[in-house]
Amino acid sequence: MGRKNVLSLKEKIEIINAAHKENLYVRGAVIKFSISKTQAAEVLKNKDELKLKWCSGGNLNTKRRFIGSNGSQIDKLCLNWFAQVRNKRIPISGPIIKAKALEIAQQLGVTNFNASDGWLEKWEKRNNISFKSIQGEAASVNLKARPIFAKNPYHAAWL
Repeated sequence: MGRKNVLSLKEKIEIINAAHKENLYVRGAVIKFSISKTQAAEVLKNKDELKLKWCSGGNLNTKRRFIGSNGSQIDKLCLNWFAQVRNKRIPISGPIIKAKALEIAQQLGVTNFNASDGWLEKWEKRNNISFKSIQGEAASVNLKARPIFAKNPYHAAWL
């Protein structure tokens, strides 16, 4: 038996739409989309949850969920922090995000979390984040805060 074909959210929605339009059941979805019976049954069973995720603007190419409640909590808090910092037009890099994720994990009491490059890459994909440069006079850094940042790049005032 070969490897299981992991379906993206977009592919799952295509299966749900085809099942609705063509009145397909599990067996019909298996034949039409060349997937396993278990996959077809899971997609059709969870169609309401998948549609909600689709409507909420979830990443269409997501194939697996970020496993564990602690992991998703770290993910969410890190994203909230990222949005706040970017709204202040403060430039941010991967190492700063990883440091903040480790800090959040420590605050939550999670000891087995590792903010690796792989975690950062997947976090960016899960949240549709791409690093673009902040340009223009309005994007310049607050010069009053500069001495604080020079002393400690992970200072709480910035993060």
